[in-house]
Amino acid sequence: MNRSSSLEDFILQTLMQQEQERRIGLSGWNIDVRLAKRDHRSFTLPVVRIKGWTKKHPEAPHVKAIVVDLKEQAFHVKTHTRQTRELMPPLPLTLNELFLDAALFSMKADAVQSAVDQMSAASGTPAPVIALAGRRHSPTDAWYAEARECIVDYYGVPYLAPRPRPIKADHAGDLTLLPGRPAFTPKKMKKELDQACWQVYSRIWERALASQMTCAQVQRMDLEVVAGAGARYLLHRQGEELLERGFLQALSLQKQGRSTAFFSKDHPLFHPGEELTLVEVQAQRRNEEPDYAVSAMELYRSRAAQTPVTAVDFRLALSRLQAEGFLNHDESGVRLCGHGRQSAERMINTRVAQKDEADCPLCGKSLRLVQGPFGPFWGCSDYPRCRFSRSMHLNISCPLQGCGGWVVERQGKNGRRFYGCSRYPTCTFISWEKPTHLLCPVCQQTTLVEKVNDNGEEVLYCSKCRSSRPRNPTGIP
Repeated sequence: MNRSSSLEDFILQTLMQQEQERRIGLSGWNIDVRLAKRDHRSFTLPVVRIKGWTKKHPEAPHVKAIVVDLKEQAFHVKTHTRQTRELMPPLPLTLNELFLDAALFSMKADAVQSAVDQMSAASGTPAPVIALAGRRHSPTDAWYAEARECIVDYYGVPYLAPRPRPIKADHAGDLTLLPGRPAFTPKKMKKELDQACWQVYSRIWERALASQMTCAQVQRMDLEVVAGAGARYLLHRQGEELLERGFLQALSLQKQGRSTAFFSKDHPLFHPGEELTLVEVQAQRRNEEPDYAVSAMELYRSRAAQTPVTAVDFRLALSRLQAEGFLNHDESGVRLCGHGRQSAERMINTRVAQKDEADCPLCGKSLRLVQGPFGPFWGCSDYPRCRFSRSMHLNISCPLQGCGGWVVERQGKNGRRFYGCSRYPTCTFISWEKPTHLLCPVCQQTTLVEKVNDNGEEVLYCSKCRSSRPRNPTGIP
């Protein structure tokens, strides 16, 4: 898979995983249980799982029966953990990171670029914004000294890092943006700049000063409680409490730092098996689904932490997925659309199924790749004692609805390659082109296949509506 396609797959899968992590509670209902421990205040936990609950059970009579049953159960602690972690200060903004953040200002990328150009080319020494190009350029000692003095004046000595942190551009060819004079705060510059330039300057100034401040400390709490025979009911809640604000003090647009803790940091941990007292049970129908938007900057940083990627490549991938209807990107963040969610679910289900395919299901020995007359396949390493075999699939589920098989590469008697289903002859799916995970953004009914058009270009093609998209995009369509 080429670089751009793997980046698009990562974005869709990450958004889907974020949705699954935030989807707390049962389908259509919020069932909250208020519990208490002796000598301690009460607290509320949501019911996140009920054994036997299915999508056909959202009716009110069934939920009322659940509430009555919960009131008769004993509740015991399953796990209670507390973990403290440090958040490192971010580097100053780069130009392409600012483009990803532009949605926070309701500004288009062109307006951001114009504001940066206007401030960096302004008269005066130095200009309101300075741009560092390449890894060899860094601020002067005077800039570091002024930034540290500004931190002490506005936030206090406890927020000042022990020593200056070196500032260099993240990627060759990208520009690191800094305020020309750290002492010129956004409040002082508001009368000197127009609204667009002031918004961009504020973001640049905040990130530059945050890079020279102390780390933040966050404590995460995790509590699981079970009830009923065989732990039928599972109650779970997570919370975070900010212990040290550190650099977050300078970031007015930073969402982190809001306490979601349901206990104080000094609250003693519960012991596994400890019994809790039931106070009340409440059930409320959920009229609308919560917002699963994720910040574009969060997506970019999670990708950059795994594999080096430039912000401009990431921005192009986001724009392409949005143009084809896989996701929405607005002021609140990035979220999946209908067929984007279906494509992400297919990829995640494929990856989960791969974990069960490393060993032979008959004897437990490892599987090995064997080259057969009609293509490669997996065979048991204990052959001939064990004759188990499995088709070598392409990590892509069969496009036919309800099949459950995998797309496999095969070779005909004439040597021509084609793609079929691992459940043949039960499933008769066949394709001369290689299928992909993505659903067609036009008809939303068929998966796209890889194909070479009449001009010799690689494209992703839909056999149903005959639409196509470039395989190796070089820009935004």
